[in-house]
Amino acid sequence: MSQFEKTVRLWSEKAIANLETIAIESTKTVARIAQDRAPEETGVLKDSLHVYVNGGLVGQGRAAYQTAVNNLTLGDTVMVTWEADHARIVEYGGNNRKGHFFVRGAAVQWDAVVAEAIRRAAE
Repeated sequence: MSQFEKTVRLWSEKAIANLETIAIESTKTVARIAQDRAPEETGVLKDSLHVYVNGGLVGQGRAAYQTAVNNLTLGDTVMVTWEADHARIVEYGGNNRKGHFFVRGAAVQWDAVVAEAIRRAAE
């Protein structure tokens, strides 16, 4: 393998690692934003957080997002859910309650969160 090929390979490996870091950090940040936005009356809602990667449960509990996605690779599908019985009512409203839109409010920040993660990776 030529020096040029070695250089290109190393650069490619670093680029992939940076992309994975951006994906992991962005996923954690958006999950944290949603968790922070969720109201806490009894703690049941925040404790009902579940993290799935490629359809399999990889973490559950209040802070599961902090470590459950550490091994993401490019192409993985992540789903973060709140599975308390009242989660949908808290999100969308109902039963004479206004919606808090804690998930939607976090999800709409995805582009800005990714842009910030890219900026940090470039430093």
